[in-house]
Amino acid sequence: MVSLGRMRELILESVNLQVPRGQVSIPRHQMPQIEKKYYPEYFDLLNLRGVEVTRMNIPADRLRAAQEEIDSEKVLKWSKSMPKGALEKPCIVSKDFYVLDGNHTWLAQLHQNSRSKIDCYQVDLGIHDLINITKLFDKVTNKTVKEEFKGENNVVF
Repeated sequence: MVSLGRMRELILESVNLQVPRGQVSIPRHQMPQIEKKYYPEYFDLLNLRGVEVTRMNIPADRLRAAQEEIDSEKVLKWSKSMPKGALEKPCIVSKDFYVLDGNHTWLAQLHQNSRSKIDCYQVDLGIHDLINITKLFDKVTNKTVKEEFKGENNVVF
């Protein structure tokens, strides 16, 4: 019998994709997304609530996926040719180094070079608190698995 952890490793090996995981596994449709043009308003909301946000470069291998579903085809494609818009949008990460927004961009860069530095806004909240406060932002969007993942090589944990 194969353990769940080993099954995940086998799936990742089959698509040649490395996904650093922690203890968080949040369904895609519950992960809030913020368009880059709304970042200033979003950060104002956080600041008004006394939450510090710091822009920094974080080593790709230090970050972890909070999102449960990952579109492996998208990550592998982006690791070969990253869209300009994706590179121009910094990831938003929690103080415990989980990626809130930008999972596919981060994973593509990690797959390309595990020593790369990822342009991030690190929010001084744990991932669960960060998700909850982000859901209060009126311009947040959510995508379901069907809206986001149209290929067959999706990795679900």
